[in-house]
Amino acid sequence: MKKIVGLSLAAMLVLAACGGNEDADIENTGEEIEDPAVEVAAEEEPSGDTPFDPEDYPEVIATVNGEDIQREMFLTHLEQQASMLASQGISLQDEEGAEFLEMLEMQLVEQLVNEQILVQSATDAGIEATMEEVDAEIEQLMAEAGIATEEELEEILAMQNNTTDDLREELMPLVQRNKFLDSQIELPTISEEEIQEVYDAYVASMEGEDVDIPSYEEVRDDIERDLQNQHRQEQSAEILDRLREESEVTINI
Repeated sequence: MKKIVGLSLAAMLVLAACGGNEDADIENTGEEIEDPAVEVAAEEEPSGDTPFDPEDYPEVIATVNGEDIQREMFLTHLEQQASMLASQGISLQDEEGAEFLEMLEMQLVEQLVNEQILVQSATDAGIEATMEEVDAEIEQLMAEAGIATEEELEEILAMQNNTTDDLREELMPLVQRNKFLDSQIELPTISEEEIQEVYDAYVASMEGEDVDIPSYEEVRDDIERDLQNQHRQEQSAEILDRLREESEVTINI
């Protein structure tokens, strides 16, 4: 599931390589639940060509358990998201765009706070990301984006004024956060009956449509994976809610 907001350098990379196309296969098997944590991009100075004034924001956007989220990081994310929205034909310049920008700001703050909480919790639990794990994440990202070589990756990143080191810097807390969540989550075994029920519901929803319906065997593993992902997202949200209640958070905008 691709989100309009919460786009990071990694998400921008995928969109740049794939043109933003999404598969129209049997992917949505139930209620979609947003990932509670944002994928944090490498810090860099905003370009200045934005629909907002950096001076309108405080130096410290939020404080999480004594650690500050600085304006520079917040503006980097906000500029990236505004750029992606502009590429999709969504303007933040008019009156309607100003209202959307305000909503975007608050969602971004919440995402950054949530990410900070998860990374802090991972560090407290002694969980760190290794460079090998980060490189494996990059390889997976390249495969998803259809990027064949490191040279091609570097060219795409360069078009965004980024480098592979920037990408590694972004992915380091992401891998750390995911390792922490994996250590906390207990995924249930998905029964064959559950998978069959989802498939039957999909077939019923396609009744009367002029489409080729894949066989159960063709999509069984995809359905099982989607159901596991739903459980993972649900438990991730529950874990984050608990950690958020235990955290001291001050938001300044």
